[in-house]
Amino acid sequence: MAAALAPLLALAGAGCVDGTAVVQVARNGGGTIDLRAVAPADAATRIQATSLLLTTMGAGGTDLLKLFTPTDATTLVDRRTLERFAKELGPQVRLVSAERISAKGRNGFAARYAFPDVRGVRWTIPAADGRTGDGGGLAFDFVPGATPVLKLIPRGAGARAGAPAGARSSILLDATMATLFEGFRMSAVLRVDGEVLRSNAAHRNGAAATLLSLDAAAMKGPDLWSLLGLRTMADAAALRRRSPAGVRMQDPAQPMVIVFR
Repeated sequence: MAAALAPLLALAGAGCVDGTAVVQVARNGGGTIDLRAVAPADAATRIQATSLLLTTMGAGGTDLLKLFTPTDATTLVDRRTLERFAKELGPQVRLVSAERISAKGRNGFAARYAFPDVRGVRWTIPAADGRTGDGGGLAFDFVPGATPVLKLIPRGAGARAGAPAGARSSILLDATMATLFEGFRMSAVLRVDGEVLRSNAAHRNGAAATLLSLDAAAMKGPDLWSLLGLRTMADAAALRRRSPAGVRMQDPAQPMVIVFR
């Protein structure tokens, strides 16, 4: 999990989004956040059709539509939204570039943020009902030197949001969810500029630690339903405990430390 996960959780509302976030931290504590997300141009139509079908089947389709963003993916590149997110991440975080992605029936954006000190980056997750902060959050600590120490600190587990009322598994319902989440992938990576000397990261490849990786194509049945309730730190912790196929996750309840040079 990382601060960059915030917009990706929001983008999960488009159902079939393919999104990535990479936080890069330099030896002086500064760095960048790179976000990329694309979704089918007909995302709104897919979401509305799925919601109608689930409502007809008595499976909470109306609640589903409230959770999922009923919009096409072209709105994901709205620069004002990206700039507002920079302010949410911290007063010194700034948006340095943003570009629209449009190809082969898919739309989205690529954006880069920069920060002078990772200790000033923080993320507060809104609660499921929109109240500020009740969903938990994340912060960073950093100790400079010959061997800098980077720490990712979870702040508050928050309450579980849960899937919409009436959600349950059946062959037809599961097939409907598979259609909604077709192509859905999401990942967040924390990378340092240097050689890692030691770390408690659960999923690390060289200088990069995977904080979260979700691939709906590998998730089956009830596991797909769990994505509907992925809105808080507590939801992420519950998903990690179940360890379904297609999910890799750093423990969102424990600090993660990277010592590098």
